[in-house]
Amino acid sequence: MESLQPDAIGFDDACGRIPVSGLLVTAKEHGLHARTVDLRNSGDTAGDKSRVVGYGAYVFN
Repeated sequence: MESLQPDAIGFDDACGRIPVSGLLVTAKEHGLHARTVDLRNSGDTAGDKSRVVGYGAYVFN
């Protein structure tokens, strides 16, 4: 996310990869930078970390 490289997001990397890719292209076109606010996964709340889904929060400015 922070590198603004939509091509680095593979088919199995994110279920919303197409809209996220669009966001990254648009951010780059407008000279924005991404900063990671927080990263979590479903194991942080559900407890089972053997199979998780990841979540990220980012700020673009």
